[in-house]
Amino acid sequence: MTPRQTAVFLFSGILFSLCVIAPVARAQQGREVVATVDNVAINAEEFSARLSLTVFPFKDAKRLREAVKLEFLYSLIGEILLAAEARRRGLEGEDAFRRSTRLAEEMLVRDKLYRDSVRSAVRVSDADVRARFLERQREVEYQFLFSESEDAIRGFADLVAQGVPFDTLLAAQQQSDAAGRLGEAPRGARDDVEPALRTAMARLRDGQISKPVRTPRGWYLLRKMARQTAIDAEDALLKSVKGIESELRRERETAAAKIFVKRLWKGRSATLTDLPYKLLGQRLWENVRRKARLDSSDVIAPDAELYDTLRAQQASRLDDTFASIGSDRVTLGETIDRLQKAVFRFPKRDVKRFPSLYRAAVYDLLDQWIITREGYRLGLENSPAVRNDLAMWAENGLSQALPDQIWEQFISSDDSLWAAYVRAPSLFGGPAEVKILEVLLADTAAAIAIEAESRAGASLRTLAKQFSVRPGAAQRNGELGFFPVTQYGAVGRRAFSMEKGDLSGIVRVPEGASVFELLDKRVPEADGVRNLDELRGSFEARSRKQLTQMKTDETVRKLAARARIQINEQALRAIDVEPLQMFTVRFLGFGGRIPAAPGVLPVYEAVMQGMAEKGMQAP
Repeated sequence: MTPRQTAVFLFSGILFSLCVIAPVARAQQGREVVATVDNVAINAEEFSARLSLTVFPFKDAKRLREAVKLEFLYSLIGEILLAAEARRRGLEGEDAFRRSTRLAEEMLVRDKLYRDSVRSAVRVSDADVRARFLERQREVEYQFLFSESEDAIRGFADLVAQGVPFDTLLAAQQQSDAAGRLGEAPRGARDDVEPALRTAMARLRDGQISKPVRTPRGWYLLRKMARQTAIDAEDALLKSVKGIESELRRERETAAAKIFVKRLWKGRSATLTDLPYKLLGQRLWENVRRKARLDSSDVIAPDAELYDTLRAQQASRLDDTFASIGSDRVTLGETIDRLQKAVFRFPKRDVKRFPSLYRAAVYDLLDQWIITREGYRLGLENSPAVRNDLAMWAENGLSQALPDQIWEQFISSDDSLWAAYVRAPSLFGGPAEVKILEVLLADTAAAIAIEAESRAGASLRTLAKQFSVRPGAAQRNGELGFFPVTQYGAVGRRAFSMEKGDLSGIVRVPEGASVFELLDKRVPEADGVRNLDELRGSFEARSRKQLTQMKTDETVRKLAARARIQINEQALRAIDVEPLQMFTVRFLGFGGRIPAAPGVLPVYEAVMQGMAEKGMQAP
């Protein structure tokens, strides 16, 4: 069987990047084959893992388990068909694929290095877990009342002084979602607690309530609570073991990772090149400053389109050195790519701190660079774990790329846009209406002469009155009053793309040729579209999902009708998958996370239709 060729589809902020790598075979471990598509196999192991870790319609309905398994298998078949078609169309060779390949592989190499060099070295013993459990029994907690108003907090303090229980006030405020727990501080006040609160905490005795405390965010009233509880039973410890073990491992891995990275930097230092560093920072600053002014979001991140714009504008500088680390260098282009992949973002309130945030983000990228360099030095990119992870995303990446291309091709085609608009103009606020001054002639050569006279200054009204063959043109001096652009064929279509005062040029029509000037244009509804560009944008906002699904289904149906598809019904029935909807995230070493398994497009109906056209019966 031919192994699936490999590309990568890795999520980045709410999108994965599409990339390509060298062909890699899926791991073949003698697993039973559930289906083949043109000699590409889907084995039971892959099917079970993908279905278990993917959200899919009705997967949690036990009575539909067998039907869902079959539909999911058809969707995997559709994935293979779409991926093969994407290769045939050359999507593997696009620049975005090649650029993202490196970033995807680097991410998985860093994760492999983390697992080999950090995670494997961390140990958590039963004694460690017990010690943390005992520590929690003796921990100190703080509770608080909060308000942005000083008067409100002082009012609470007065009520407490008058004998109203603190718990009563806390419960009332928690119910109104105006307050909550400050958080546990088993080893003293945490670093992220505001300084004024830490100072107040340090002064409190067990059970004591503070005076009103002022902070930049507002006003607090604190209470210190002490607990001295012994372990009552071993089952209390047993219930906490997994959580405590995970907490300790996370803490120790974080500490070990910092030591590991520090060791990699030993004897090295980074030098930023002034011009590229300032150039990139200035462009990012201009973008986030504008967004902070216009965007109501609490988190600010540069527009995704900005990175593409930067690559285009700085094409001649992308190979310039952005930073030097010893004899090695990091280019401006690599920095733009990695900053986009890292999803540089920060709270809106920190916009004024942009220079320091930008610098910190750059040094984080340089940390990643030196970690990645160590992974490649060890040859981890060739390890089965990395290659198989890349292969798992391969077909999915290409299958997701093809619908995007289908959509882009649709909106880039004026003919397809216009045909959709004519079929259902009401979806776009009704058809635009235009008023034109026209000369209609039976002979194209005569129309060319009329257009030349008009451009030379001759009155189009006079020419229309003398020469136009449009019925009634002489009486109306060539004017056609407001009419929908969906009428008069090519004349209406040309007028749709024109602005007031424009001359049409020669427009061929069944009656001959038309030359006209656009006198006015209007739309019947506030959300109507006035021209082809607005129609394209409206399609994006209103119809992309539905139209892309329709076009993708059509493509899959045709591909399935041509493909050689075989399904092993017995192997499929033997697979037992827990019918639970879940979305499992895989956390990666040295930062980052991805879904544990890629999802599939629900194209099972299209596959079934294509197979039926070929005369194949569903199991």
